[in-house]
Amino acid sequence: MIFLCMYTNLIDNNMRQRDEESDLRKISYKKLWKLLIDKDMNKKELSHLANISQSTLTKMSKGESVNIEMLARICNALDCEIHEIIEMVTDDNCDT
Repeated sequence: MIFLCMYTNLIDNNMRQRDEESDLRKISYKKLWKLLIDKDMNKKELSHLANISQSTLTKMSKGESVNIEMLARICNALDCEIHEIIEMVTDDNCDT
């Protein structure tokens, strides 16, 4: 009986944690992609100019997190502020 109560509590805690995680906002790089279009620059050129790897840009294209240092390099290369290349969005509004 004790085991059953512990197991039930564990499941309840896991389900609560999943609900809380689904409410988290995600990073969108959509602003960066629009900025590159405005500057008539492709990802390969950005990679070279900002000294970041293609794999970092691939991660960003997939909406994955990258190191803040990579974002700083991009901002320096494009002469912009971080809010001009990323934004926090709800999961259902995140199109990378």
